[in-house]
Amino acid sequence: MIYKNIAVAVAGQDDDIILINKARALAEQNDAYLTIIHIDDINEKMGHGIYMPSCEDVIYGIRTHNREHIQKLASDICNKKLKIRIVPGEMPLSLVKVVNEEQCDLLICGHHQSFIHKLLPSCRELINSLSVNILVIPLP
Repeated sequence: MIYKNIAVAVAGQDDDIILINKARALAEQNDAYLTIIHIDDINEKMGHGIYMPSCEDVIYGIRTHNREHIQKLASDICNKKLKIRIVPGEMPLSLVKVVNEEQCDLLICGHHQSFIHKLLPSCRELINSLSVNILVIPLP
């Protein structure tokens, strides 16, 4: 199958390189656009409606770290068809929205094989919400 627009969902962690490398290889094989998507869900993780002024510096630091990490990973990609989308929101709803907005025909995402991730997988909701192919890559 030939893909024209490949999306890769990254979390701002060290193992994002595994996903980026797979996405880059597929994009090069297909001469496709590559969209790196990061959902900034830090506000969602902290709880709805909770405002803690003392945490603003920590939140800013996390967001800055994630942005710099993703930009560093993307800087190694020599693809003129590269786009980075860092979007605030909640997983997986915001990811579905961005994939649809970008008209992607393949989504690459990772899955940690830990107990909690097996108990609460977000892949099921992605599969039921998207009409594009999804490649799930197991992560250590």
